[in-house]
Amino acid sequence: MSMDSSRIGIIGATPLGVGLADLAAQKSLNVLLIDTDKGNLERGVQVIRESVDVWIHEGKIKSDQKDEIRARVQLALDYDVLKTVDFVFDAQADSEFEKMASLRKCEEVLKPSAIFAIHTDTLSITKLAGDIKNPERVLGVHFLTPVISSRLVEIIR
Repeated sequence: MSMDSSRIGIIGATPLGVGLADLAAQKSLNVLLIDTDKGNLERGVQVIRESVDVWIHEGKIKSDQKDEIRARVQLALDYDVLKTVDFVFDAQADSEFEKMASLRKCEEVLKPSAIFAIHTDTLSITKLAGDIKNPERVLGVHFLTPVISSRLVEIIR
């Protein structure tokens, strides 16, 4: 299976989703940040802009990288943009209903080889994945927050 890991999808412009988008863009990944609420996306972009400015001020990135990093994050209200990605991360609230709905929508548009990661503190990955055709494509992930400064992630299979 050949994967283009330079482009990822993140569902949910939550603090976690925005933090992941920010970190991924700063690490040279192109990000599709999806949320059904345009206001959430606008707030998320503002947080990323401010974060980039802080990183420049702290000397962690150069000021000439600012526009390039910001341009790596594209916003969308619809899951259809995920057709081209190999990895999708669900960063929505820890709701079984939302996670299941997201999995079903992604199953309709993702490539058969795409991997779907779900952030959860409490939900059963086996139960969530059991409702789709290819449950082996689903994995659970638990980040400590804030993601941008955390060096620990738990992978649940």
